[in-house]
Amino acid sequence: MKRIAILMSLVWMAVSASQAQRPIQERVEAMRSAYITDYLQLSTEEAQMFWPIYNEYKASEKTIRKEYRVKGDIRMMTDQEAEQVILRGFEREEKLLDLRKEYYQRLQQAVPIRKIALLPEAERKFKEKILKEIQQRRSNNGAGPGNRKQRFNN
Repeated sequence: MKRIAILMSLVWMAVSASQAQRPIQERVEAMRSAYITDYLQLSTEEAQMFWPIYNEYKASEKTIRKEYRVKGDIRMMTDQEAEQVILRGFEREEKLLDLRKEYYQRLQQAVPIRKIALLPEAERKFKEKILKEIQQRRSNNGAGPGNRKQRFNN
């Protein structure tokens, strides 16, 4: 009975944690959309054409990355298994490059080429902005790397 109660508590905490993260992910995606739209100076018409293509690209990219995710601890692998990880990494990068080329062609139909050229810079700067914000929030909460307990109690 005690084990069932503990198991139910763990399941409830896992479900609560995943639901709590969903709004955060949605907010980050909304912030990404606003940032990139502003950075690229997309008109309303351009944005209406750009975002469905971009979102489809990101979903495909995520699928490829997930498909080629390394399973297991590389330090515990044989040399043959480690070599397969390396070779699969090359395959993943080839697929990602092919995907970028395909979506580059599609994006050309939606927005001017200069805006497409700015896209990697916009994505990089958005990531930097988010990382700085996370670091700032952690330092403001006094929850640096040495103070994990306080971070989870807030």
